Amino acid sequence: GTVEQDVWRRDFTVNALLYNVQTQEVIDYVGGVDDLAHRTLRMIGDPEARYREDPVRMLRAIRFAAKLDFTLEPATGDIIPHHADLLSRVSPARLFDETLKLLHGGKAANTFQHLREYGLLNYLFPSTEAALNHEKNQAFIAAFITQALHNTDSRVRDNRPVNPAFLFAVMLWFDAEKRARVLREDGCPNLQSYHVAATEIFKEQAKFTAIPKRNTVTTRDIWALQARFDFRDCRRAKTFMTHPRFRAAYDFLCLRAHASGSTDEIALCDWWTSFQSANEQQQEKMCQAEKAGKYKRKRKRKQISSSDQQNSTSQSSK
Repeated sequence: GTVEQDVWRRDFTVNALLYNVQTQEVIDYVGGVDDLAHRTLRMIGDPEARYREDPVRMLRAIRFAAKLDFTLEPATGDIIPHHADLLSRVSPARLFDETLKLLHGGKAANTFQHLREYGLLNYLFPSTEAALNHEKNQAFIAAFITQALHNTDSRVRDNRPVNPAFLFAVMLWFDAEKRARVLREDGCPNLQSYHVAATEIFKEQAKFTAIPKRNTVTTRDIWALQARFDFRDCRRAKTFMTHPRFRAAYDFLCLRAHASGSTDEIALCDWWTSFQSANEQQQEKMCQAEKAGKYKRKRKRKQISSSDQQNSTSQSSK
């Protein structure tokens, strides 16, 4: 086809500009120069028809708007929430690829807000959207995810590697924790509860974004390893640090701690931070101090329990 025909097959006016090397002129058939000047993202052609033709264009619109810090032109953006369900026609494998582009483009935090605003997150991570809308601890969930995305953006800007499995662990954590808690109440061991929950979650998530096994294995380990941070005797702590997923699990622990603001969880994060940088003698002192503190806490709980029993007996005798 002709150059002009090729232009009209593009998605947005701002990425349909051509340059004539001989005349050193920008060729604009669709008003892209004006949209570029006004930082506006406009779909070429009829937006509804283009979205129906390929629903992934809605995700591209969000990605470009977030990455370029552009405003979606009303005709391009306003209809997206009304056609978000078109994404259910797209294969989960393709949506996984698009999700990586959304989260690894250097503007993941901004992209995430756009996905929620335009009603698209529910078709990528439905359990995450549900948690953000219905859970009592919405503020913590939002802070946890947003901080993880800001950290990812920082790594992308610094050209450091990004592990998608970590972000999937963050996005799906609240569903995993809820399911694991129910399983533990039914007698399932702590470590096993996360593995069982993970199997259920990834089976359901595969209907939306088909996360490859190479990622789910890491995500599963990050969740299950959270329980091991409570064991702070030196032998187990040193062995734990040799686990290939230790660093990712540790980062996850500290992210949770600071997002929640929990004094106990922040103290746990700080302990492991210090333990990793301590020499062997310092590590032994830390473990001994932790052991002594645990004994005191256990003894205090027994004293409180004994006192409560005595008060109860005294009141009943009256």
